[in-house]
Amino acid sequence: MLGPVLMELATPGLAVTLADAGFDFLLWDLEHAPFDAPTVAHTILAGRHAGLPSIVKLADLERSAVQRYLDYGASGIQVPHVESAHELRDLVRWMRYPPAGERSVVFGLGNTGFRNVEFSAHVVHANEQTLLIPMIETRRGVEEVETILSAGGADVVFLGTGDLSSSYGVPGQMTHPVVKEAAERVIVACRARGIPIAVFAEDPQAARYWVGRGVQMIAYSSDLSMIRAQAAILLTPFRPAARSQQASIPSTPHDT
Repeated sequence: MLGPVLMELATPGLAVTLADAGFDFLLWDLEHAPFDAPTVAHTILAGRHAGLPSIVKLADLERSAVQRYLDYGASGIQVPHVESAHELRDLVRWMRYPPAGERSVVFGLGNTGFRNVEFSAHVVHANEQTLLIPMIETRRGVEEVETILSAGGADVVFLGTGDLSSSYGVPGQMTHPVVKEAAERVIVACRARGIPIAVFAEDPQAARYWVGRGVQMIAYSSDLSMIRAQAAILLTPFRPAARSQQASIPSTPHDT
């Protein structure tokens, strides 16, 4: 599965365009991006109608945020810096409807596509289909990964190699041996429990590496990175000619 990270751009049309391009999901980075709630809600709904589910990465583990974005129609919740079984159990309680958890019940919003649904059937479906994704991205998280996963409830584990590199003292070096060793411990722990693994990959080379390690879900590039890469492709063949012609255009005087 491949899905871009949204960091800056979000419109209903963008969600439909990315669905048409063939992506499998959208990953909203609310830990770092400046999105407001209505923008997220409207774009999630457009994506749902286009067959493109949204996973929302929260800024931190907070019950109200978990509830709110699930009610908007998110298909999964991702939480950064999970370091204990207690945190994972909290996430399970807040994401699952009773009896599996304590999620507050409201229907007829984005979570049901603004449609009426049969109560008991929808509860079962939501509990089974909504992805719960803890992120392991610190040294402590790696050291506690077996204990964390023993709490149960994780549908996918996201391996945060960027923050892992910082946590292990080699910031920005996601392919450093110490980071790879830490990542391997998480991969082994997940495999032992049959839990799929996700990771971020900026380019095809990184994506191929992680697929080779058995990673099933790739957060692949981002909205800004895709625009930057495509802009370079479009500009490079014409930049020399454009610059030679630019010299003959009078400069626009600035107001004084």
